[in-house]
Amino acid sequence: DLRERGVLVVGLEVDHDCPTRRLPAYADWLRRIGARVRADGLALGITALPTWLDAPDAVADLTAAVDDLTLQVHAVRAPELFDAAQAARAVRRFAAAAGRSIDVALPAYDAVVDGVPVRTTPHDVARALAALRAPGSGARRLVFFRLDASDDVGAWSARTVQALATAAPLVADVSVSFAPRAGGAFDVVVSNQGNVAALAPARIALDRFFVGADGAGADADGVAGF
Repeated sequence: DLRERGVLVVGLEVDHDCPTRRLPAYADWLRRIGARVRADGLALGITALPTWLDAPDAVADLTAAVDDLTLQVHAVRAPELFDAAQAARAVRRFAAAAGRSIDVALPAYDAVVDGVPVRTTPHDVARALAALRAPGSGARRLVFFRLDASDDVGAWSARTVQALATAAPLVADVSVSFAPRAGGAFDVVVSNQGNVAALAPARIALDRFFVGADGAGADADGVAGF
């Protein structure tokens, strides 16, 4: 259906959080659908979980059944969203069990679990990336979950993901400016030109913030507590 609509399709990725004890049956199912997928000229991939390391033989069996394997190292150990050191260890072990380097899915979002915010930071992910980019890490390609969308308040900005993907320094650059409006009023504008989120200033000092009719600065009282 996608091809008929003009979409270039290169592969199918199955994201199934299979219980470890059911991995042999999962591998058998993947072998059966793999023949059909490849007959259509597509690659077959799966999303894998670190908990599958409890069955290394099953991991090797799964790896043989698919073309691509992406290890999810975020949101796997409640209530923690991500741990850089644990992620690097899991990738090394999983790559060893698979017998080849693997793709790695890293978090680029904040979550809410049972009404409680669960967060990691871009700096945490950057530390993991430094280890994953080193020789012998077991990582092949890096995948970010999930990309920024206008209605997704939890996703990090595209600028943050771009900085992580290119190993650029993570810097917040918050500034305050004053935009004149008609009648002598002005807007106080707080902007962040950096590539990571930052809090707005808790206080902004406004010195000689009214302009008189003659254009000269003049101190004045605020209105309604401002």
